[in-house]
Amino acid sequence: MQGKLQKILSESRIITTLNLNGLILQRVERKIKHIMRVRFYFYSLASVLSVVALYNTLPIIYSEITSSWVGNVIVLIFSESVTNLSVIWKDILYMLIESLPVMSLMILCGIMFVFTLSVREALIYRKKIYERTF
Repeated sequence: MQGKLQKILSESRIITTLNLNGLILQRVERKIKHIMRVRFYFYSLASVLSVVALYNTLPIIYSEITSSWVGNVIVLIFSESVTNLSVIWKDILYMLIESLPVMSLMILCGIMFVFTLSVREALIYRKKIYERTF
């Protein structure tokens, strides 16, 4: 990067006795560190907010699952014998699909997706910050 900077300064006919190369490189490094810190803080905040959202939605999802017929279908699956289940497996599958709280499960999956991506990106930018610092 310093070679490119010297080439640009020599082409622009700026006096290089003022140590502009070092000053410009320091300014660029500070700007890059600042951008990485902002991104790290953003992704950290997103991961914390997704944990808070997950904490707030878990009771709602639990109540929807318990109020639906999913529990009854699971009890039916474990209470019946294997031969009876092989006969009525289509009916049990349809009952299970109809009784699932799909919207709640989609919200749960979305929150978990945001959490995993934000933690991943925060760790990547944390690593980049420490590589440039030390």
